[in-house]
Amino acid sequence: MLKNNLTMKYNRINDYIILALIIIIPLTCFILSLLPVDVQGSLMLQTGVWNPLTLFTSIFIHLNQLHLSSNIISFLIISIILYLVNWKAGATSILLKLMLLTIFLIPVVYNIFFNFYATLIIRESFTSCGLSIAVAGLLGLTIPSLRIFLIKPVQDNYILNSFTFSLLMLTLTVISLPRIFDPLCLIIFIGSLALSLIFLSKSRRLLADLFKKDFYSKLIILVTLLTLTVYYTLTYFLFPADIFVFEDVVIDVTAHLAGLLSGIVLGLTAVWDFKNRLNLSLSGK
Repeated sequence: MLKNNLTMKYNRINDYIILALIIIIPLTCFILSLLPVDVQGSLMLQTGVWNPLTLFTSIFIHLNQLHLSSNIISFLIISIILYLVNWKAGATSILLKLMLLTIFLIPVVYNIFFNFYATLIIRESFTSCGLSIAVAGLLGLTIPSLRIFLIKPVQDNYILNSFTFSLLMLTLTVISLPRIFDPLCLIIFIGSLALSLIFLSKSRRLLADLFKKDFYSKLIILVTLLTLTVYYTLTYFLFPADIFVFEDVVIDVTAHLAGLLSGIVLGLTAVWDFKNRLNLSLSGK
């Protein structure tokens, strides 16, 4: 009884911290956007200038209102979805760790490597800023979070693995779609789409049977489909066909790819952690 009470309090604290992050991060970005332009510029990452502070502060600085609003809206949408899915699965403690790593660590690590690459290899000067790496990282947590969300209702590891792999392949399909006229991207598009359909067919029957069950099972499928719709829509817009420009400052989608892949890898490692905890919990009963 005491252990259950402590667990409930621990989970409640995790919930409060996650909700606080969902509020504080966009609010911080907005407040910093009100600073004088020269002050904001000093907080951006300038390649070739090794200022440890800007490795962190550049995450929350944006080039203009469009840059700011698109990142904040995307951050809020995907963070709320991740919270609801993981809350229902009882995995908010895992989500909190992943969010902290994704928002604060991944962008800093990327900024360090980007600075080294720009300064020592291509020897060009760039300005880097924005929450988009963190947003892409959170987006990468979506498929692993759905994998955790479906563990209890599906209870078939092979089906879940096939479904997860099909979603990962479909992610490659969506990323390569804007560049489909490039021969390499066309090959990736066709190959990943084919693999996605093959592995999705392996899980189709069980997911269809789940939909035929009670209202709760139908709700699970509906939540999964809505989450995937948001995920693939945001993924598509994160990877335009060309490098694009905000006010003469080049924005490269390489950062988005780094964030997305990092989020996927971190999320998949968390899946195994959750499964081990679940097995220990069941064996303890």
